[in-house]
Amino acid sequence: MDPLAVFFSRYPGLEYNPSESAPLEFDRLCTTEKMVLGEWKRHKAYMAFHHALTQQFNANYGTDADSLRSWKLLCLHIGISPLPRTLEERRKAVMQAHINLVDLVDAFGTGRLVKAFRTGKALREYSWRTGKYFPRDDKDAGDLLKYLQRRDLLDVPDIIAGDRPVPVGRTERRAEEGLKKRRTDNGEN
Repeated sequence: MDPLAVFFSRYPGLEYNPSESAPLEFDRLCTTEKMVLGEWKRHKAYMAFHHALTQQFNANYGTDADSLRSWKLLCLHIGISPLPRTLEERRKAVMQAHINLVDLVDAFGTGRLVKAFRTGKALREYSWRTGKYFPRDDKDAGDLLKYLQRRDLLDVPDIIAGDRPVPVGRTERRAEEGLKKRRTDNGEN
């Protein structure tokens, strides 16, 4: 069973839908389980969710930053064509794409391509607006994920990435605001 499926299986009141975005499923979980922002129960679930997200990335794309296969998978999910031949060419193409890492996890195995942004600023604005933040400094993060999270190419503002202390719930509140905006943009309640 995939790491995200294992995480969501801990909550029998929620029927996990792997074809939905993982953060949307977490939001649904919080609603189903009546988890309120700022509560310890929600914070623990949020941290466990982010750990599962890291493990899911590792399961999907691998952990070796020197794996030609891992970089091929990344290129394919981003839609980089023609596929670069060498490891360095693949790394360069992926790193220039400005992609959201949560979107990479969500797109794996669906046939959907991950949207590439023209600039890091556009990517940061998208990540902020949608609440799609990838965990930073997870103990299980592989070298590939760490390489993608290099400081100069982060997909979230520094305060969210963990460069400064963040009070409990602050990251969650920002993610919640992004989810509410996304629901409003999609015509949901």
